[in-house]
Amino acid sequence: MKMQSSIKKLSVLMAGLLLSSTLGCSNQYRNADLGMDANDVLDVLNTLETEVSASGSSNEHVQKFFELKNNPNSSIYFADAYASGGSLGPIVSVFSVIDFGFLGSDLAGLSFSDLSEVRIAFIDLPTDAGHECALMVDVKIGTDENFVTNFFSCTGVETGGGEFLADLQNASGDQIALRSYDVDKNGDLKGVIQMKLSIFDAAGNELDNGKFSTLVGFGP
Repeated sequence: MKMQSSIKKLSVLMAGLLLSSTLGCSNQYRNADLGMDANDVLDVLNTLETEVSASGSSNEHVQKFFELKNNPNSSIYFADAYASGGSLGPIVSVFSVIDFGFLGSDLAGLSFSDLSEVRIAFIDLPTDAGHECALMVDVKIGTDENFVTNFFSCTGVETGGGEFLADLQNASGDQIALRSYDVDKNGDLKGVIQMKLSIFDAAGNELDNGKFSTLVGFGP
């Protein structure tokens, strides 16, 4: 698929990087080789944008995601995994989620054995006023040819103290939080990141819900 000219300049930030991330008191090292380049990732997202547009199911969160995807100054952090494995390992090693209900109440009872493929894309745009960001999570259930796709856009981002914290919301009003400690001295995300996922109970208490173990960044 022909790429849009505004995003042709995307290049791998640090694919294949041997990354050291400090979590608590221990150091973790991982070799992140996505097996895809920027053009491959953009082909996936461009195809998705075409499909969503044709379905007429757009909303403000969908629009924000693709607005950021088409901005040449954005960085896209991407991962995909299959039940049979992949460049980053099997689904559970990429999409290490405890409760799938944040993707919709009808998915709350899912387990990893129900999934055949997962795709995750987090887009970050640093601006003078702060960070804009959005998230897309695709899950393919069993042999179904269609993905169940959920879009979140950021309601706020905080950086500082070695942490990147994004609060997000989807069209159903479900709220989640993503945290990464893979940041540089300016508080910006590095080239390969891990993001901890939190959900919230009815009282607004934050609950750990696993993590996106490895996302590989492509940026300007």
